[in-house]
Amino acid sequence: MRAATLPEMSVKRWYWWHWWRLRFGLFSGLRVRLFLGLFSGLVLAGIVPTTALEDRLDFARGEIALVGINDGTNAGTKDGTKVGRALIAVEFARNEAERRQGLMYREELAAGTGMLFIFAGEGTRSFWMKNTLIALDMVFFDSSGWFVSLHRDVPPLTLVSRQSAGPAQFVLELNAGEAKRLGIGPETRLVLPVELVPELQPKLPVELVPEK
Repeated sequence: MRAATLPEMSVKRWYWWHWWRLRFGLFSGLRVRLFLGLFSGLVLAGIVPTTALEDRLDFARGEIALVGINDGTNAGTKDGTKVGRALIAVEFARNEAERRQGLMYREELAAGTGMLFIFAGEGTRSFWMKNTLIALDMVFFDSSGWFVSLHRDVPPLTLVSRQSAGPAQFVLELNAGEAKRLGIGPETRLVLPVELVPELQPKLPVELVPEK
């Protein structure tokens, strides 16, 4: 047995330091990375949507009417004007928090229902599909309830901005394909329920104002 020389002692120190770092440094870091990976997987598998559902806002509900549609149940007038009318059960997104959440994290939207986004005035409206799990139709209406533009079959989880073709105050989101099924187009007008605040009512002609 002999005493270790200085170079040998340096090698031994490096060896033990390296072993210690691998044992308690690298592997602990690996454990952290494995935990983070597992957590991310759980989030993608549904933890975030579940949390979002728990925090879902309590949207007001009601019925809106779309007039001037052609859903195949009416033949229109002799001059070709569409005279159809459809009632749609909707949730109302009336403030910034509700408009921001919208239909995010919903796994389904019941047939014949939708969400109506209500803004304080007209403007170019832009919508995207971040965290939105279902394909949608987006219909834009101006302050008088007139049809402005339409985006059909917008795919879920996409970040492309879909804008109105002109100033809009109301945006109706429906299940993808509903706009085509209902025959929504340039002759369509939106009628809101009378219980909504008067200043948010579209400026409709008398003949289109719903009866109280």
